[in-house]
Parts: sequence; C-alpha cells; structure tokens
Amino acid sequence: DGVPPMSVDFGGAMRLIGVLVAADEIAANSALNVDLYWRALQPTRADYSIQLSLRDAAGHLFGQSDSQNPAGFPTSRWSLDDYARDAHALTPYAGTPPGDYQLAASVYRQADGVPLSAPVPIGQVTVTCASASPALEPLTALDAALGPITLLGVDWSTPSLNVGEALTFTAYWDPLNGTDRSLDGQVYLIDAVGRIAANQSLQLVNDRYPTTAWQPGCPLRAPLDVR
Repeated sequence: DGVPPMSVDFGGAMRLIGVLVAADEIAANSALNVDLYWRALQPTRADYSIQLSLRDAAGHLFGQSDSQNPAGFPTSRWSLDDYARDAHALTPYAGTPPGDYQLAASVYRQADGVPLSAPVPIGQVTVTCASASPALEPLTALDAALGPITLLGVDWSTPSLNVGEALTFTAYWDPLNGTDRSLDGQVYLIDAVGRIAANQSLQLVNDRYPTTAWQPGCPLRAPLDVR
C-alpha cells in the first residue's frame, strides 16, 4: 500500500512492479532511500543482481547502488507467487553538479555481469550542493588556475581511440569564489611536436549549469565527451 505501481519487464525474467522514493530532492552528500519491488517471471531462472543508478540527461553516471541478491535472497529461489522488496541507499558521487537527474534500474546476471536490458528510467530526483564542501580526488591531479576557476584534475576513461570516436573524460572544477562570467572550455589535440591537430569547444559542466550558477564551496565533477 502506498507504493507507486509500475510494470517493467527485464528480459522476461524479472518484473519491476513498484518504486518508492523517499524524497524528490537531496544534497550531493546525502543518501537517497529507494525501495524497488520485484516479481520473478520464470519458474527456472539464473541468479540476478540489481543496480540502481543516478544519471544525467546524457546518460553519464553520477551514482549507483548494487544489490547482489535483491531483498537478501538469491533470485533463483524466489517463488512466483511472492514479491520482493529491494532496499537501496544511493549517494551521489562527490561533486555531482546541482540539477535534475534520472533514477534508472537495471538487472544483470551474477555469473557474467551481462545486463538483461539497458538501464530503464524509473524516476527523477533533484540534487543540490553538498552541505559540506567535498574533497575531490581526480586520478590525474592538475590544480591549474584558469582565471576565476581551478581545474583540480581529470580522470581519463579512454586511453586510446580511433579517429571519429568519442573521447570521454571527467574534469574536476573548483569554483573558488564564484564568477558572474559565462565561461566555456576549449580542448586541443596536440601532437608530439606541438602542432594542433584538432580542437573543440565544450561546456565546462553542462548547459543546465553554466559557470554563472557555480557556487563557492561546491566543487564539481563533470563527465565530458569530445571527438
């Protein structure tokens, strides 16, 4: 009772029948409690795990919560007559920019990690700045002052790629004292002798959170894509 109903099938094996989200707004350093209600659809099935994820409009991941055995019981032993309540506490990654995000659910086989489908949107939540400034730890620290902001560092997720493919990386920004200037970034591809082979303009976070909205004490992580 009181659980918003839903009916989404995952690979003909599992059905999501309800979702209960504790709040529609959280701070970036707070946990969001989400209950997922499931039924098994096949009398004989593998063991499946559940992932609840937090994603932006472009599909970039900003947090996840996995349950190896949903509701604490292997799915291969679930009865077809019952339902299971799978509780999650999802905390956004440190530095998640303020804005609206999708909650998405996915089901994957424990044996090999193969998902039954792409992540399915099941709700929305608004994230605000953390109540205390988080410490961001980029894999490559830079601490590069760029006018009124600082590039703390980057994480590279694409070590090599072919021409025309997307280069995905995460930038970490410190707004310092904030700025009333609308700033964009420029990425250059430079060869071994210093020649510029390509360049591309990009927004430092996204079009929904321009630099004029950045707040002191609210450092940011920004997954970015360039070609």
